[in-house]
Amino acid sequence: MNRLLRTFEEFFKHESAGGILLFITATLAMIWANSPAAGLYDKIFDYHIGFNLGPLHLVEPLRLWINEGLMAIFFYVVGLEIKRELSSGELDSLKKAALPVAGALGGMVIPVLIFLVFNLSTDYVSGWAIPMATDIAFAMAIIRLFRSRVSKSVVVFLTALAIVDDLGAVIVIALFYSKGINLYALAIGLVLMITLFILNHRRVSSLYPYLFIGVLLWLAFFEAGVHPTIAGVILGLFTPGKHKQPGFDSPLHKAENNFLPWSTFLVIPVFGLANSGISVDLGMLRETLSHPLAVGIVLGLFLGKQLGIALTAFLAVKLRVAELSEGATWRQIYGAAIMGSIGFTMSIFIADLSLESGTDLSIAKLSIIIGSLISGIVGAFYFLVSPEVKPEEAVQE
Repeated sequence: MNRLLRTFEEFFKHESAGGILLFITATLAMIWANSPAAGLYDKIFDYHIGFNLGPLHLVEPLRLWINEGLMAIFFYVVGLEIKRELSSGELDSLKKAALPVAGALGGMVIPVLIFLVFNLSTDYVSGWAIPMATDIAFAMAIIRLFRSRVSKSVVVFLTALAIVDDLGAVIVIALFYSKGINLYALAIGLVLMITLFILNHRRVSSLYPYLFIGVLLWLAFFEAGVHPTIAGVILGLFTPGKHKQPGFDSPLHKAENNFLPWSTFLVIPVFGLANSGISVDLGMLRETLSHPLAVGIVLGLFLGKQLGIALTAFLAVKLRVAELSEGATWRQIYGAAIMGSIGFTMSIFIADLSLESGTDLSIAKLSIIIGSLISGIVGAFYFLVSPEVKPEEAVQE
C-alpha cells in the first residue's frame, strides 16, 4: 500500500509540474503565431522530414511526426498507467473501479450529446469526440495550488477517472479515426501483438525486446491506416506488471520511471507548442463565439463533462453500484468533476484527427482553449472558496 501511495505521489508531482509546463508552451505558441514571426512558426512545423526505406515512405511534416510519432510515447505511458491501475490500483476490483468508471462514462457521453445537439446536421459532426477528453496534467497543476483544500481520495478518484477517460478516447480513435486499412500491414501488426503477448506471458524482464517490437508495431499501424499512437497503448498493456524473480522491480515499474518524465516534460510540452499556435483576430474571435462547432465544444467541455461526471457518480452511489471512498464528500467530488472539464491535450489531438486543417481546425483548437480555461478558472475559484480538509486527508507536497 505504501508503495502504491508513493507511486501516486510521484505521478501527482509529475503531472502537476507537466501541466504548468504545458500551459507555458501553449501560451508561447499563441504569442508566436500572432507575432511578426508567425510565418516562421508555420514554416518550422510544416517542414517535411523523414526517410524512405524500401516500400516505407516516411517523409512527413514535423507536426505529424510530433502528433503521431512523439505522441506514441505519451500513449505508451497511458497504456502503462491503465495496466497499473487495472492490476494494483484504483481499477483492480469492481468495488474500487465503479465510481471513477461511472464518472468517466458520464463524462464522455454527455459532452458528445451536447456537441451533437449543435452539430448533428453540420459539416463538423466528425468532431463529436473532441469534448469527451480530460486533461489530467492541467487539472493536477491547478489542484496542486489548493492541495490543503483537496482530499487525497478525491485526487485518486480524478486520476482513475482520467485513465478510464483516456482508455475511452483510445478506443474511439482506433474505431472511428483510423482509415484506409491496409490488411497486409494490419496482419503484420497482429503478428507483432502476438509476439508481445508471448513476451508478456513469459515475463521477459528486459524492456528492450518490448520497445523494439513496439517500434515495428508503430510502423505496421502507420502503414495499415490504424492511428499509430495506438501502438503505444498496446505496448503499455503488454508490459509485464510483475518480475519473474521476487524482489525486483517489474518491467512496468521500470518503464514508468523511465518514460513518465519524458512524456511529461518533453512530449506534451512540444505537442502543446506545435498545436496551439492559432492566429486570432477580432473577426475570428467573433466568428468562433457564434460558431456551432465552438458552441458544441465549449459547452460540451465545461457543462457536459462536469455534469456527466457528477451526475453519473451520484447515481452510481445512490443505486449502490459504487460507494464514496473514505475522506471524499460530494462537494469534493463536484470540484473534481469541474477539473475533469479541462480537455486540452487529448481534445486537440482528436480535433487534429477529425477535422480538415484550416479555419475549422483553428476554431476547434481555440474553442478547446476557451472551454478549458473557463473550466480551470471556475475550478480554481471553487476550491479557493472550499473549506480546508483535515491535514492527514489533504494532498501532500
